[in-house]
Amino acid sequence: MIKLPYQGYPKDFYCVTCCSKLEVEYKEIKVICFIKLVGLALQVAYLRRHFYEGYAINLPLEDFLKETKFLVFELFGESLLSKHNE
Repeated sequence: MIKLPYQGYPKDFYCVTCCSKLEVEYKEIKVICFIKLVGLALQVAYLRRHFYEGYAINLPLEDFLKETKFLVFELFGESLLSKHNE
């Protein structure tokens, strides 16, 4: 994913389940750009998202594909891909 067009900058992060962190440095790509670049054809109404400590939600596909949604692949200079895609 690092070869795809991305943006990266420090930003404050707020989580409703655990904590808030200021000046979080990460790199991200827009979900819609990723879907277009890899040519995925999504034919579902909802996506199941799994999070820290077993928390999960059903996310409507139309919400997931909004211009304001991003996939983060690097946090504080460390790749998240190796930790979550084994």
